[in-house]
Amino acid sequence: LRDASLASPFTVRGSSIRPCLDIIRQGRTTLVATLQMFKILGLQCLCGAYSMSVMYIQGVRLGDSQATFSGIFSAALFFCLSQAKPLDKLSPERPHTRVFSTYILVSMVLQFAAHLSFTIYATQRALTLRPEGEEVCVAFDLEGGSEAASSSFETNVVNSVCYIVNLYTLATNFAVNYVGHPHSTPIHANRPMLFAVLAMMATATLLSVGESPVNELLEVSASLPGTLGTELVAFAAADFAFCWCVENALRKLPSS
Repeated sequence: LRDASLASPFTVRGSSIRPCLDIIRQGRTTLVATLQMFKILGLQCLCGAYSMSVMYIQGVRLGDSQATFSGIFSAALFFCLSQAKPLDKLSPERPHTRVFSTYILVSMVLQFAAHLSFTIYATQRALTLRPEGEEVCVAFDLEGGSEAASSSFETNVVNSVCYIVNLYTLATNFAVNYVGHPHSTPIHANRPMLFAVLAMMATATLLSVGESPVNELLEVSASLPGTLGTELVAFAAADFAFCWCVENALRKLPSS
């Protein structure tokens, strides 16, 4: 039915051009959704590459409940992303049509630079402020070159900070790179998407600033040393603001 479905708006018997406008609106929405998924996946892969290469060797790894929570929320956010509907009015502004365009590449590089700075800062602060005698989960034996797969997971400051940063960057990537207007439903009208992003940010903030049952559920340290929790919240807000400004400024570039 593919060819027939594509041709039907142009072969319908009627005096209205509404079917042609419908297929253009729906096509633009699909194009925008595809491009923003590529961007979000690219940013997540870049952030994950740093986490798995550098942090893993330093002894940081996720607990089972942490990985499960992140995976479920990530899948839910992608599902909500795909539920965006085309707007009733066809916009005169054309969407970007290529993945390898100036807008997407520059936006990804600048956003990743901000996320990487956030991650490096948080990790170094965690290593500096962690209590004396606390050992991180050794996930790789540097001397023997073998993986310590049998070592049991234990909550520590470095792991907790890295996980909180991961939640913040994940929520920021979805919130900032969601295109919405003028081609599809804006994020404030896509309620499941909005609530999922807010829930993830609220969870990360709750883990950062105080003791709660969520900390125990997600195997995160009940209290971060010093002012580390407040610093994480402030840096996450700055990271979000920078990425939002970059994305909205570059989005105004003419489509190629």
